[in-house]
Amino acid sequence: MRLVCTNCEYKFNTEKVPKICPYCGSSGTLEREKTADDFIKEAEYNERS
Repeated sequence: MRLVCTNCEYKFNTEKVPKICPYCGSSGTLEREKTADDFIKEAEYNERS
């Protein structure tokens, strides 16, 4: 899976989610990076709402 740190924007691939960002060391700032499919599904959902 591909993760991104919301603090420093560092992006990396990993199999397990670490507790801290391997680049800046921030805790609790890692999220799964959105794919094109994620953005499309989000837009479709918003159109229906």
